[in-house]
Amino acid sequence: MNELLLLRGEQDLVTIRREVRKQGGIERVEHCNEAGEGSCSVRCVVKGKLYAVFGKRQGRVISAESALGFGGQFRVLATLPVPESFHLARELRTQTSGLASPQLVFSHWEVIEQDPYWTPSTDEEYLHFGDKADSENRAKKYIDAVRRRKGLPVDSQLVTHAEKQRTLSKNK
Repeated sequence: MNELLLLRGEQDLVTIRREVRKQGGIERVEHCNEAGEGSCSVRCVVKGKLYAVFGKRQGRVISAESALGFGGQFRVLATLPVPESFHLARELRTQTSGLASPQLVFSHWEVIEQDPYWTPSTDEEYLHFGDKADSENRAKKYIDAVRRRKGLPVDSQLVTHAEKQRTLSKNK
């Protein structure tokens, strides 16, 4: 892989990874999904609602310190995945009644430790998760969002309960 990096430069890392997987015969790679992490600096008066918004979006609060000279405001530093940061400012302003305003900056890449293609295989997993494994898989959610955005096929059903769908024809 180092030879490929030297030949092409560091700009085509995704393409190089794909080629290495093809050469190695690997179709699915477990635990190889990376999500960009952004650092978010927020000045606010109300911390409870702020923590609730970050918790809902899989964010991690790194520090919360009092901002001296700003009338009881706090400066909260947190990281959250980039896909979860869309419409963050709107939700923060809504939840805190306009008392919090975020400043987002890209921070680093982080590997997601979930297999996006995982299905229950043992009896214990079937008992705990069921046949479909309905618990949310962040890696699968991010991959499906990118595939939808690019117009690629996604493993999801359009109609979940077809027999329950209403017919629109009128009885005469």
